[in-house]
Amino acid sequence: MITTGSWLREMLAFPMLEATKWRLQPLLAAINLKPPALPGDTYFEHARALHTIAALKGETRKLLNDDWQLLLCIAESGEWILQEKVGEVGVSPQRAVALIYADAVHLTQLNKIHNIQVRQLHWHLHNRHMTIGLARNSEGLFEPKMAIYFERRYRSARISPVSLTDLSDLNRVMDDFVVYWLKAERYRDNQSEVIEFTPPELVAARDRILGEFARNIREI
Repeated sequence: MITTGSWLREMLAFPMLEATKWRLQPLLAAINLKPPALPGDTYFEHARALHTIAALKGETRKLLNDDWQLLLCIAESGEWILQEKVGEVGVSPQRAVALIYADAVHLTQLNKIHNIQVRQLHWHLHNRHMTIGLARNSEGLFEPKMAIYFERRYRSARISPVSLTDLSDLNRVMDDFVVYWLKAERYRDNQSEVIEFTPPELVAARDRILGEFARNIREI
């Protein structure tokens, strides 16, 4: 966890809110216990923890330097996209960015990035932050290649970012992004952000949204 305090104190203070299996794993392994099944936790099978700011930044640059064609992001303000100069080094007619942001402080600069779509969802309506790099597979469909994910509750300074490369983990975080994108659309249209999906409906929503993003990308 990247924090100035003790992650163990936080976990013990709010066990049902903050603990996740991948965060408990090192501690529980040391005392020969298995991670408990916690209600509502987000569990990734093959997540790699990023314990320092340097590790988080390094993994972010690795993702950005990869051969992605679509970048999906959920962030507080999107400031990091400007700091990493995504608009200069990453986006071209063959690439696109979709961003969900909470704070519009950098919106003017973000809208100058080529092939970017943005949606707002206020911070109290979500706690999951992510960056997902996708590329077309052999069938021409977008497939996630790498992601960085962390939860941030109520603007907490404590985060526990992980890097994801396993396809099952990537598909799970992709589903999270799709749900948040739809919530942001409903928020924009002054509708209730509460949504319910059956698995087939979620797949159909994902295909529709990726198809909309694809129309902004010129074929190489």
